[in-house]
Amino acid sequence: MAQERLRVVESLAGVSAAEWNGLAQGDPFVSHEFLSALIDTGCASARSGWQPQIVLLEKDQQLTGAMPLFIKSHSYGEYVFDWAWADAYQRHGLEYYPKLLCAVPFTPVTGPRLLAASDADRGKLAAAALAMAKEVSSLHVLFPSADEAGLLGAAHLLPAWMLKGYDGILAVDVGGSNIRAGIVELKLTATKPDGTVTLEGSATVRR
Repeated sequence: MAQERLRVVESLAGVSAAEWNGLAQGDPFVSHEFLSALIDTGCASARSGWQPQIVLLEKDQQLTGAMPLFIKSHSYGEYVFDWAWADAYQRHGLEYYPKLLCAVPFTPVTGPRLLAASDADRGKLAAAALAMAKEVSSLHVLFPSADEAGLLGAAHLLPAWMLKGYDGILAVDVGGSNIRAGIVELKLTATKPDGTVTLEGSATVRR
């Protein structure tokens, strides 16, 4: 029987580049080399407000899944402007930062975020991220592929949002768009399982 484990690392130095890149689907921005360069140079570090918390899924000591997660102490470098969310938290007496973010730092490009060969393993990565999000305000998955967005429950609309204490991903409604400028304005609503709305906010995604 295969032995499976999930673990979190702050660097890719001890992770096989060949195994990681085998899950990256040829995407250069989630490659071992690109992410390592961001982390090793300090561009994505705790000091810069991007503390790496990379989730690894291993079976029989072989990498079968990975998710680039970061604990963020601000919202810079994401290209998704969630200041209204931070304001909504503050108005309700809550702390918005730190938050948990799945993204490629400083890179607003759609691509794989749940690096795995099967939906089952992608689900395990997402579940691990949700469990980690219980220690912070929220979990955000930015610019995932269409397939991953569908798996997360927010097909064809980015970003996908999840909050601690709520049932799954937040409802995301298009509030308006400016196609020529490449800007999509979103109205975001957090709803509890009993149907009551406790937080509302908006964000602007520049595509």
